Amino acid sequence: MLGKIYKELITIILLFLVCWYAFILLIPSTDIDLSVSSEMEESLGDKMALQIIGDLGGESNDSAKTLIIDTIQNRLLGSLKTSRFNYEFHLVNSTQINAFAGMGGHIFITTGIVDFCETPEQLAAIIAHEMGHVEHRHVLTKLSRDLGVAVLILISSGGDPSILAKVISHTVSTSFSRNHEEEADDFGLKLLEKSRLKPVHMATVFIKLKTHTKDQSIEIPAFFSTHPDLSDRINNAAKYKTKDDFSEAPFELE
Repeated sequence: MLGKIYKELITIILLFLVCWYAFILLIPSTDIDLSVSSEMEESLGDKMALQIIGDLGGESNDSAKTLIIDTIQNRLLGSLKTSRFNYEFHLVNSTQINAFAGMGGHIFITTGIVDFCETPEQLAAIIAHEMGHVEHRHVLTKLSRDLGVAVLILISSGGDPSILAKVISHTVSTSFSRNHEEEADDFGLKLLEKSRLKPVHMATVFIKLKTHTKDQSIEIPAFFSTHPDLSDRINNAAKYKTKDDFSEAPFELE
């Protein structure tokens, strides 16, 4: 009789543990507000993109730089294979050394950062990092936490333009959390490897940016300058281990 009770007790405990484990696996991540769909995020991103491009000096018509961006995006998107978003890469006329992700697949790249990078591989590392923010929906998470989901829904439905301006300003001027930057780094490193580009290029361009933070005449992007853990991020990128059969296929660009 006692043995039967023990067996039933063990069965109940095991059943509880299995259900709890399934709950942990299936519960949605609290880092992404699922009340905002991918379609709504794309709509928000489209509304914001035109204003952001205008604020940064408009689209660049530099054919050489455009070719570089097009070549990089084709390589990276070809390795990404699937995404919930349709990416749009915007080369904007700004001397700022900057690149940042918007909502819904928009990525903004200044002519200043194209000039700053010594190789297209370095620029690809920065863009891959920004794609990590897109895929993890970090901009949406940041805005929904800081401003509230109701504000985003209001903009999506064609609300007050002044609210849109506030959201855009918040998007451009604030930085991501340490965890978000690490997630974007990790995504970018893996994407570089898939794209047959050495992940160490991310460490190289980060070191170059770190060196230039001492030059007050150069404006460093917020994602880079506001995080004290930058040395750890550089080390992680430098130590990233590629597969044994990895070989780089450099861009055939000057």
